[in-house]
Formats: sequence, C-alpha cells, structure tokens
Amino acid sequence: MKRFKKIMFRVLFLPIPLIFVLVPVAVAMLVYAFVFCSQNSVFAIISYVVSAYTLTVVCCKMPEIIKKIKNFLYTDKRSNLYMTDADVRARVSLNVGLIVNLGYSAFKLVLGIVYGSMWFLAEAEYYIVLTVLRFGLIRSDKKHAGNSEYMWKSFNRCGWFLLLLNFLMTCIISQVVFRNEVYEYNGLVIYASAAYTFYRLIMSIVQIVRYRSAHNPVLSASKRLNLSASLMSLFALQTAMLTQFGSMEGMSNRVANGATGAGVSVAVICIAVLMILKSRKQLTILKQN
Repeated sequence: MKRFKKIMFRVLFLPIPLIFVLVPVAVAMLVYAFVFCSQNSVFAIISYVVSAYTLTVVCCKMPEIIKKIKNFLYTDKRSNLYMTDADVRARVSLNVGLIVNLGYSAFKLVLGIVYGSMWFLAEAEYYIVLTVLRFGLIRSDKKHAGNSEYMWKSFNRCGWFLLLLNFLMTCIISQVVFRNEVYEYNGLVIYASAAYTFYRLIMSIVQIVRYRSAHNPVLSASKRLNLSASLMSLFALQTAMLTQFGSMEGMSNRVANGATGAGVSVAVICIAVLMILKSRKQLTILKQN
C-alpha cells in the first residue's frame, strides 16, 4: 500500500518545470486532434487521455504553485503593497477595468458595424457610458484622495447616473422582449462572449466581497458598476443562447427574456438606490461631525 501511494505521488505530483512543458504539449495535441483527426481516431483518444492527465496533475500541484507565487510577490515591495492593502488592489482593479470596459465597448461597436445590428450598437453605447463613468471615478480618486465629502458625493452621482443608465438598459430590454428583437452571434463570437460574461460576473461578485473592507467610496462605486455591466452582459448572452441553441417557441423566448430582463433591471435599480441612500447617510454623518 505504501509503495502504491509512493508511485501515485510521483505520477501525480510532477516537478513544476515538467508541468510547464506538459501543458503546452497537451494543448497542442488537443488542437491537432480537433482540427485534423476524427473523434474516434487513435491520436484523438491519446490526446484526450494526455489532457485529462495534465489537468489532474495541474490541479494536484496548483496549491503549491499558488503558494510559491504568493511568497514571491510578498518579497517585492510594490507587489507586497498590492497583496496587503485592499485599497491599492481596488485601485489597480479600477484602472484595469477601464481598459477592459473600453475594449469590450470597441468589440460591441465593431460587431454592430460588421453585422449591421442596432442592438450591438446600443449595447456598445451602454458600455461606453460605463467607461466614461469609470474614467470619472479614476479622476476623482486621483484629484480628491482623502476628501471624504467629495468622495461620497462622487459615489452619490454614480448612483444617479446608474439610474439613468438603467433607462437605456430598459429600452434595449423592451425592444428585445416586445418586438422580439434578439442578439445573434456568429461563429466563435458567442463562445468568446459567454466566456467573458461568466468571468466578468464571477469576478464582479468576488471583488465586491473581497474589497468590502476598502474605505474608498470611489473604489466601492467601481465595483457596483462592474456588477451592473455584468448583469447586462448576462441578459445579452441569454438572448443569443436562446436564439442559437434554444428549442423553445417564440413566445416562450419572450417570456424567458422578459423575466431575465426584468430581473436585471430591478437589480440595477436596487444597486443604484442603495448607493444613493448610503452616500446620503455618510454625507449626513460627515456634516454632523
């Protein structure tokens, strides 16, 4: 039994350099199998086995890899500050989010032009407005850092702008539901959009929980903008999925889209209202002090 455990340990817990060699080999084999081989060919079966083994090895070694990366980051002054200061992490996330938002806006804009879709153009407009709001938050954070009153006023303005932006979202949702207009993605676009949407939704929720200890209202506002954008992406993805893969009738699609659209709209309204109420409460406390 001990010998068997020893063998399994050597098989599953490979050295990290060997894993970095094994991963690209497994990926290359899978790509070749998908593109040039039939599903039941010998090479395809071997590539599946190698990829499954590689995934298992990576999962077994992942805790050690993460630990080594963290230890390395803690040794550097700048990365150590990022790892230990919630405000710094949130600030970096705000700037990175601006670039991602801008890129996704351009992506939707290009799709709207290429496919002649006013719905992609409307969604691009939505993300452009979010990008402008995020840029305003970055400027507020840089110019008025330490001014709590101004920060909470920015938080309040962001809540009001989010309410106005929800009006644009509601118009898009209404067009989809009542006029049965849908989002259509061609080729690999739908898979790229799905990957981005689920990544964005999960990360926005994680960041709200992770950075709840950050004391900067501007940075907190950016996380709520992330969640709002993720919800809009989720609605757009659902309409595309139902169009491309769904088997329901038109009325059933309308009901599904209407339910999701209403839920997204109500959720964004709740986020905006809570932001406004929270900012007013904090401003009142500041004035009393």
